[in-house]
Amino acid sequence: MCRIDLVYTAAELKALDRKSRETLTKHGIRLVRTSPQIRNIIKKDPKVRRKLKALLRPKYRQLKRK
Repeated sequence: MCRIDLVYTAAELKALDRKSRETLTKHGIRLVRTSPQIRNIIKKDPKVRRKLKALLRPKYRQLKRK
């Protein structure tokens, strides 16, 4: 859902202890799941929607068979 290592550099992450990195990751996941701004990015950008659709396709097919 949210890869903190794509947002922060390795040096920035090394400055945090393990528990702090986990907390930051959990907060990032919560933000991605609930943020209206993230939904707007997905809604407005066809490239993002195509990528998400491609990533979700295997699960969609699996559920469609049921």
